[in-house]
Amino acid sequence: MNRSPEERLTRDVAREICQRQGVKALLVGSIASLGSNYVLSLEALNAQSGDAFAREQTEVSKKEEVLKALGTISSKLREKLGESLASIQKFDAPIEQATTSSLEALKALSLGDEKRAAAKYEESIPFYKRATDIDPNFAVAYARLAVMHFTVRETEKAAQYAEKAFTLRDRVSEREKFYISSTYYQTVSGDIEKYIETLQLWNQTYPRDSIPPNNLAVGFASLGDFEKGLAAARESMKLNPNISPPYANLVHSYLRLNRFDEAEQVMQQATAQDKVSTGLHGSMYLLAYLRRDAKGMKQQVDWATGKPFEALSLRWQAAASSNSGRLAEAGEFRKKAIDLASGRDQKEFAAQIHLDTALTESAIGNCAAANQAANAALVLQKGKQQLSLAAFAFALCKDGVRAESIMHDLANRFPNDTQINAVSLPLVRALAELNRNNPEKAIQLLESVRRYELGALAVLWPNYVRGLAYLKLGRSREAVTEFQRILEHQPITFFSVIHPLSQLQLARAWTLAARDGEPTAKESALSSARKAYQDFLAAWKDAEANNPVLQQAKAEYAKLN
Repeated sequence: MNRSPEERLTRDVAREICQRQGVKALLVGSIASLGSNYVLSLEALNAQSGDAFAREQTEVSKKEEVLKALGTISSKLREKLGESLASIQKFDAPIEQATTSSLEALKALSLGDEKRAAAKYEESIPFYKRATDIDPNFAVAYARLAVMHFTVRETEKAAQYAEKAFTLRDRVSEREKFYISSTYYQTVSGDIEKYIETLQLWNQTYPRDSIPPNNLAVGFASLGDFEKGLAAARESMKLNPNISPPYANLVHSYLRLNRFDEAEQVMQQATAQDKVSTGLHGSMYLLAYLRRDAKGMKQQVDWATGKPFEALSLRWQAAASSNSGRLAEAGEFRKKAIDLASGRDQKEFAAQIHLDTALTESAIGNCAAANQAANAALVLQKGKQQLSLAAFAFALCKDGVRAESIMHDLANRFPNDTQINAVSLPLVRALAELNRNNPEKAIQLLESVRRYELGALAVLWPNYVRGLAYLKLGRSREAVTEFQRILEHQPITFFSVIHPLSQLQLARAWTLAARDGEPTAKESALSSARKAYQDFLAAWKDAEANNPVLQQAKAEYAKLN
């Protein structure tokens, strides 16, 4: 339209937007002073002709009455527009309760929503915080704070605000109740099944609302159901193509389905429409890494440099280095990320970087470094996410007593948390059984985790542990299946080191198959083992020479030949 995005939406400009977008009607309102009184007008207009479908007006004597009066004339306008009385009663709530009785708080919320819509999540937080400071009973503002803190990876703060909003949910409208309840299930109780159920009901009740399908894409990704995630993200984007989250969720699902070209097309579309969020930049880095595009990786690092989330780009680089066997280099990136995050009071993110180190070091058997990193994370933050990841690192390092103690405590405190009870606890128990030389029991414990394996709750760690158990039992073919499954889903395991390690374990599984197989199958298994070793050594060709995993792999390959 050759207009500034900041230009005010007058009636004429709004009508032109509606005509360009094929929107049939628009709602306009005004507040005018009449002596010491205020006159409120609300109209529904035909976007083509400018004629009014319906109009309501009222007058109040003081500013404090404006919001209440707006709620009253809104209900009357809905009735004139054809909504049934039963529907109005069902989906109604006094506006000063459903939102706020304070115009200043409402203004702060609106300014925060502008930032949120532009994917400026960090910048939206102070506005929402001001809204709750002005009105301590502003339920939706607390819910917004919860969602924004969750988005910028401050899950403990998110849980605090979500719980506050949940206590105020009886004051709000039906739609806001869905928003608050789903946020609570995601961030406080951790009940992903309930989270998805609430979003589906929200979606059915308000089928033109873009938020529930967008959030369903996140929920389905947690479970590893990326096809459903694609459908939900597409639905959200269709309902509202002017917000950024559906683009990021659509790309996320495409990448995890290994549909890289389609992911890139959505990235280009989001870039052209200025809808690139921080999360989408991370996906751009991941795609460049998967395609060995050093220039593309650097572009994303350059974009993040100097911004509040620069530490996040250091985490990307650490993961790339770690997956390529450059463990010392990865350690340097993580140290910089921790220093940067700590300097910006991003304690939870700094704890996450320590836990990246803990899981990497424990997976390769460097348990002294793993324990040190896990303990450092828990000094910074002892939330359920940090505790469960630390427990898993301890379990990988055969400290089953400490790991199980942590997980039992978490299970008691969060009995409905899906990740804790359905993923992390069985994983820790399975590792404990594996370390007690009881691999059969370990495999049994992991059976219930199968439905979560591809999702964000598990990121294929159950397959890795199950593969180790099969190796210990000498069941090489089953081990091959588990490690091959991990290798087929590289985008899922980017922030853990199990992708390259699975390549090495696959080589060991094929070696075992060759040793125990029939003469005809032996040569085929040996050939597969050689190829798996070669693939691992090629992936880690730039690894530090003193890397113990690399040295062991070279020795095994030489012995095989």
